[in-house]
Amino acid sequence: MILTYASGAALVTGGSGGIGSAVASLLAAEGVPVGITYHTRRDRAEETVRLAGEGARVAVYPWSSAAIEDAARLVQAAERDLGKLAYLVSCHGIAQASAFHAAPEAEWRGILETNLTSTVALARVMVGPMMRAGAGRIVLVTSVSGLRGLPGHTVYAATKAGLHGFVRSLAQECAAFAVTVNAVAPGFVDTPMLAHVPEKTRKTLVQRIPMGRLGTPEDVAHVVRFLLSEQASYVTGQTWVVDGGFAS
Repeated sequence: MILTYASGAALVTGGSGGIGSAVASLLAAEGVPVGITYHTRRDRAEETVRLAGEGARVAVYPWSSAAIEDAARLVQAAERDLGKLAYLVSCHGIAQASAFHAAPEAEWRGILETNLTSTVALARVMVGPMMRAGAGRIVLVTSVSGLRGLPGHTVYAATKAGLHGFVRSLAQECAAFAVTVNAVAPGFVDTPMLAHVPEKTRKTLVQRIPMGRLGTPEDVAHVVRFLLSEQASYVTGQTWVVDGGFAS
């Protein structure tokens, strides 16, 4: 299937991470102008720009705020540099380091703000113009932990489950305006977020995955790319699981 895309630029949050970088690279290869955000790793974001090639239009922006004012400034900067935004792909997020009973308040509040509140704020800024234009695509990269229980993922899972509910409801608000809203829920993917996991634990995880391997960022990015395309114009309010059968 040859995928086609409407005119407009894309904003991909978490572009310095594995999945965000893969999504940005695929979109740039399709000729879509792409703005990517990073929190602390500007070097990784700039590596994404380099890999996209000389002819690609890719811009980099620092962003780590849950404030709607900062989301608005981010969108304004991206549209100034790249043109009207027609696509939002939310790939940013932070993992949970502590078991819930021992998690400091600052940790669980930070997870809620980073993974949930900031995404809602950015969608709030972008969805109105999309609805008025009668076109747009929103894809939120979530997690299978928002669909099933996983120990040590309590607050993280709550943010992802919240995004699933957000997607289903926002999709119904936007459907009449030809704006689609979907989620992609990866399982265990070989990204920097998983890099701290000991090798013994990684092997145990792989043994629980029916396909016998960790996912790659590209496994997820190809699904996102489809959901952004014109060929997915009748798909909305759905969560697409990309986990090698883990949550089946």
